Amino acid sequence: MVLDAEIKYNTPEHVGDTEIQSDSNTIVVLSDDELKKTLEIFNESQANICALEEELHKKQLEYRNLEKVSERASISLNEFHTQQQDLFNEFVVLRKKYDEQKVRD
Repeated sequence: MVLDAEIKYNTPEHVGDTEIQSDSNTIVVLSDDELKKTLEIFNESQANICALEEELHKKQLEYRNLEKVSERASISLNEFHTQQQDLFNEFVVLRKKYDEQKVRD
């Protein structure tokens, strides 16, 4: 409880003023208009926070889905590379057999 506090009133002509100098011993009393504006700003901020949290959640889901797609694509690419390497190795063996057969004939 502050006993030696200076009380300052934010008069209607200064509604929205942020220039009021205060310290820990100052109590600022808001007018009805100032209080309404402060509550409106607070409510708008809360609504924005909720919207941003919802958007963040959607983006996180999208990120997880893209990560899964990327992982599947990487697996497919690795399998394709392995198949290509196996086909090449098989070609080399067949070509060697062909060359050996050609020399015999």
